[in-house]
Formats: sequence, structure tokens, C-alpha cells
Amino acid sequence: MIKKRVSNRSQNNMGERTYKYDMFCAGAWANGYGGMNVSLLIYKLMLYPNGYLNMNQNGEYTKHYYADALRIASKIGSGFSQDLCVEAFQIDNQYPGYLDERRNEQYNEMMEELTELINGDQIMDINPLHYPNDLCNLLGNGYEPALFFYHPDHLGSTGMVTDNYANITQGFLYTPFGELLYEYSPGWQSGIIPKYAFNAKELDEENNMYYYSARYYAPPTFISRDPLFEKYPFISPYAYCANNPVKYVDPTGEDIELTFFGKYTAELLKYVINNGLGGQFEAYYTKGKNGGYLLNLRTTEGGGDLSKMTDQQKAFYNELSGMINDHSVTAQIGVVWGSKEICIGNYKKNTIDIADINQFDDLGKGLATKQGKLIHELKEQFRKAQLGYKKGDDGGYNSSHKSGIAAENRVNGSYRGNERYNRGTITQEYIKNGATFLYSYNTREKIIKVSRTNIKK
Repeated sequence: MIKKRVSNRSQNNMGERTYKYDMFCAGAWANGYGGMNVSLLIYKLMLYPNGYLNMNQNGEYTKHYYADALRIASKIGSGFSQDLCVEAFQIDNQYPGYLDERRNEQYNEMMEELTELINGDQIMDINPLHYPNDLCNLLGNGYEPALFFYHPDHLGSTGMVTDNYANITQGFLYTPFGELLYEYSPGWQSGIIPKYAFNAKELDEENNMYYYSARYYAPPTFISRDPLFEKYPFISPYAYCANNPVKYVDPTGEDIELTFFGKYTAELLKYVINNGLGGQFEAYYTKGKNGGYLLNLRTTEGGGDLSKMTDQQKAFYNELSGMINDHSVTAQIGVVWGSKEICIGNYKKNTIDIADINQFDDLGKGLATKQGKLIHELKEQFRKAQLGYKKGDDGGYNSSHKSGIAAENRVNGSYRGNERYNRGTITQEYIKNGATFLYSYNTREKIIKVSRTNIKK
């Protein structure tokens, strides 16, 4: 008999954590015949559907609230106000077949994701919950009794957490590099609310390291080296933010390779990027391995201060640096200026039209922005590369397009709704704070002209 405790974590294509769990693994050899019976018991599970919610294996969830990109509060709850069984039967009666269609869609998406990791022939089957009967076993009481507030410093590091009555429930004192000098009530809400501490990053209690998506940080250094260490020989490849943690965030890497077609494409792309970074960071290019140019970000002189950026600028920086920081693949993307063959972006051809993208709103001045459209197109191509598809392939579009829309929404600070196509004209709906705008453009023009219509306030 062999017993072992193991931990596992997973992240999505954006470098965001999707789940983590601890489990006990017990294995027993079967009468010396070479087979082994293995039993796995997951006893500590945390799911991360998105940045606004996490949930443990008991159905206890935490909602997170933000001001700009800074987490300011979390609220604990434990499920629906009525039996999910009743909810499911109501939906099934009102919309026959809908839940089955959703289940089949989940099945296909899970198969697609699993076959990215292992040979599809090795997957015996996937069994999502059957609607609606299996939902009768999932209950909740609908209460969200606990509201807690984060009190951060200029770097976003949590100093205190207080409840709805201003009582201190948790507190941290750090060294400049993020090591904990003192923690008040270290076991507070353990297993329910992730411990967001230095730079508002999650502190994993299992290994006492901070989760920075691309790398783990064990103050005062990262545990893996910077992939760009050869470009900075005067800085240790394990150093955190160039050894200036009081002022700067950590520098980024490079993994988006661009090929420019046209005289002004490179400069216009750089202009659109820099215009969305609030003067704190800037884009620059270096020679790539495939004949193109690698897109990089660096701090401006006296810049690098996220606290001076708006929420949309932070979202744009986070999305862009997240792709650049993910060194698992290199996305090769063509950039053109005013092509009738390319309308904003062409998934199959791995190409974007920066002149089209430049026709949308400036960041912070509209619901559909240049930076939002750019992130959408880059995210699609980056996801396509992660799925293993090349230029000329159209596989993986649905997954890539979903990633692109989600990233666009975060940068725009709005929600992209319905889309209509009529005789070459695309009309897209963008919604924010009860206001709805329609953005329309003709796909047959060399450089699109975007019209905006406010249809609801």
C-alpha cells in the first residue's frame, strides 16, 4: 500500500488559474500481476470560474468586487435560494431540450480541451451531470452573510481585511519584497476565500509562494528564471521587478511575433498600444526567430506604476502582458494597413488590419475601443497557436473567438452583445451601465468607417 498527498493546479490560456486541489492518493498492487488499483480522494478543492468568483467543494463561494482593477471587497455565500431541482425542472418544462443541448455542448467542449492534453483514444468517456435529475442533489440556502473589505497600499498589497462592522479580520505586514513579517489571524476563512496578500496576488498556503500566473514567486525571488535573462545580463534572472519592489511591477517577456506589411503599420500598432498604457509602459520590437518582429513591453522612464493607470488601462496592460508573458507558444501574426481582404482581423489568415482597428474609440472614450479590438484579435491568434493550429487553418475558432470576446469586454469595460450581418454591413451591440450603443461598419471597404448609434439610456 502506498499513500501520498499531492496538490494540483491548472490555468487557462490567459494564464489565469481555473482550479487547485489537494488529494490523497492510495495505490495497491493486485497480487503481483502487474496491475495497480488507485483510489484518489480530493479533500480540498477550489474552483476559479473567473476573476469575480471562486467556489470550494462544499458549494461555499466568494464573490469579488473591484474598483478599477483593484479588488476591494469579497462576499461569502452558499448557493441558490431554492432547490436546484425545482429550478432545473422549471427550465426543462419551459424550454424543452435546452438543458440537454447545454449538456452536449459541455461534453464537446470538455472533449476538445482534454484532447489538447492527451490522446483522444485514451479517453473512455466524460459524464457531465444529467439535467435535471442530478441537480436535485445540489442544495443551497441562498445566504450571503459575510462581506469583507480589503485595505491595500499603492502596490495593491493587502494591509488589512475588515468586516461589515469595521472589525479587523485579517492583517499583513511585509518586507519590501513581500515576505510576511506578521500575519494576523492566518486561519481566517481558510479554504473559502483565497489569501490575497502581496501585490494582491494569491498566497498558496500549500507552498507559501505567490501565484504570478507565469511564474511562482517565493520572496525575494522567483523560483524559475526570466526567459529574457540574456537581454538583461546586469539583473539576476530570478530577481523580482528589477530589485525595486516598492515602485515597480515585474517586467514582461516576449512571445508575439509580427510581420508588418506597409510603411506605417509598425508605428500605428505601437501608437495604439502605447495610447492604452497611460504613459507607464511602452511597446517596442526586437528581431524574431521566424523573420518577423517580437512584440515587447517595457516600463517608461519614471513609469511602471499601475496605481496611476485607469481600470481600462490596467485591463489592457494585463491582457497584453499576459500573452507576452506566456512562453508556451509563439503566435505569428501579420499586420496590414487598409486591405479589402482583411476586415479588422482574419482568423484563418493570421492577419489583422491595424488601420481598421484604429477607427474605433480611444480607450476610456467609448464602449468599443481600439485597444479592445486589438486585444480581441491578438487573443484569438494566441489561442489558435496554443491549440496547435497554423496559418491557413480555421480549427479552434469557437474557443478562440470566445477568448477574444471575453478579453475585449474586460478592456472596454463594456459587454459585447448581439451581432448582425446584412449585405456586407456588420452591426455589433455594446452595453454598459444600462446604455446600449450600436457600432456599424461595411466589411467591403479598404479602411472601415465606424458609425455609432445610442439606442438606450
